[in-house]
Amino acid sequence: TIAHNHVEALQCAFLILVPSFLLSGFMFPQDTMPPIIYWFGQLIPVTYFIHILRAIILRAAPFDVLWPSGLVLFAMGVIIITLATLRFHKTLA
Repeated sequence: TIAHNHVEALQCAFLILVPSFLLSGFMFPQDTMPPIIYWFGQLIPVTYFIHILRAIILRAAPFDVLWPSGLVLFAMGVIIITLATLRFHKTLA
């Protein structure tokens, strides 16, 4: 809802995706990050998705281990979709 054309949308996607992969713990362990960067990484939805994936793939974790990360991921999804819906204005061009 921010971009006016597809080039701006692509640039916004890179602006969001690159830090998401770097700070989510996918490439570098979060335990070794400085505290401010660690807490910023906790605001990124990919972090919780990675927690769920690792728990399932590495440990075959049951649902009772997965639901806290799933709940946070669901809440973030609701917030993001709500904000996008409020910001979206259909216009005829």
